[in-house]
Amino acid sequence: MFEAAPATPVWELKNISKKDIRSKFNYTLQDSFLFQGSIKDNINYIQTTLTNEQYKKILKNAALSNEFGDETQDYKITEKGDNISGGQRRRIYVARAFTRPGLLTIMDEPLVGISENQSKEILQHLIEHYRNGIFIFSTHQNEFIQYFDRIIEFGKITVIRDNKEFQMGGIISDSKSLK
Repeated sequence: MFEAAPATPVWELKNISKKDIRSKFNYTLQDSFLFQGSIKDNINYIQTTLTNEQYKKILKNAALSNEFGDETQDYKITEKGDNISGGQRRRIYVARAFTRPGLLTIMDEPLVGISENQSKEILQHLIEHYRNGIFIFSTHQNEFIQYFDRIIEFGKITVIRDNKEFQMGGIISDSKSLK
């Protein structure tokens, strides 16, 4: 005779506080916002308890370490980030994703406007950072297909496994180690 395993707990959204939801789920918008202040302030607005070492690692992971010289963290951004490039703005949005872990992370076109070499490096760090959760990465950039386990092509609403049938469309995937 055997005993059944205990039932898996089911989350009821009405019983979960907004704070708990926000602490476990991350979403990076395709076009986020920047406010007037330092790069550090713009990255840390969600997680204000980062140590200097954690912050330096985030800058490295988002390919921002030496972007503005030795004073990257103190570089002042104007309202909406008009004084920096689109790729630099995008990397600041991505840097925010490194400020906390997430059970579920959704990123919408996070690497658009970032060079191919920097994109691959950043993607490797993102996959490592979210390896213990669900990482959903939506993009039209076909060069990233090879890094993911599961691909969904929205045009046909088909799940494509083993990366063999993909032609065009968005990608949604769990993370997989870079080759």
